[in-house]
Amino acid sequence: MASEPLPKGLIVDVLTPLSPKGGPDLATYRLILKNLSTVCDMFLIGGPKVGLGDSLSLEERVHLLQIALDSTKKTDLLFFFISSKEISHVLQMVSTLDGLPLDPGDRERILLLDSPLLYHSNRGLLELYNGFSCHTSLPFVLLNDPELIRSLHVPLKRSHIRTSILKDLIRIPAVKGIISYGPFSRIKNYEKASRPRPEFRVYDGEEMRFLDYPNRSGVVSITSNLKPFLWKQVLDYSLGVRRFVGVETGGEYPLSLIREIKSLSWLLGLKREKLQEICIKSIKG
Repeated sequence: MASEPLPKGLIVDVLTPLSPKGGPDLATYRLILKNLSTVCDMFLIGGPKVGLGDSLSLEERVHLLQIALDSTKKTDLLFFFISSKEISHVLQMVSTLDGLPLDPGDRERILLLDSPLLYHSNRGLLELYNGFSCHTSLPFVLLNDPELIRSLHVPLKRSHIRTSILKDLIRIPAVKGIISYGPFSRIKNYEKASRPRPEFRVYDGEEMRFLDYPNRSGVVSITSNLKPFLWKQVLDYSLGVRRFVGVETGGEYPLSLIREIKSLSWLLGLKREKLQEICIKSIKG
């Protein structure tokens, strides 16, 4: 993966279930991953929205990654969230991952998903990632999530990776793409900034918006935990991977599938505990 472009398509933001005792429910986590891996091939592991993020210890987060490696197909890609509020914790995570005794095939499946503004400013990001790329062979994907940054409650702190900074970062081969939440205009600006490097991926984090305005790279989805096949169909169609026969379409898009996914939008407003309950019930029947 270090030398290849990222695929276009669906990235499932995998739910990390909690046990009644408060830690990750690893047995159910395995079940969720195995169910998703029958359909999908890219997964966000331990993300900040439904994956528990840096609320877990370093050891717990790495354990989630190791379970994901064992519970998904050998061709699946794992976007593993490494960020914390302290740069020392991020450096420790990078060092730990680089030292894991993994076979080459599994190592090729891992991408380090990093939200640098959690622990750093826009200024100096080029130097930061040049430094990272000297200390690990694992590639990076950036995370631009203004809501996550605003949760820090730091006055005057920018909540977006600046487009001018991204223009510099795309020159680093180890930085393979970016996932962006927030305004659609930001997505378009990032796409323009990355034109000198066509293989650089700009994934949309706003899944319901993507249904109306699909971009050229793909999307990160939480509701695909419940409806992975439905989402995979829409992504295959929107990115030109396949065409459907017998599906109501509007121009280039399968309208009946879009309506079905949009009917799930209410799930995005639920507390993660309720979402977990619905997701597990769906999988276990």
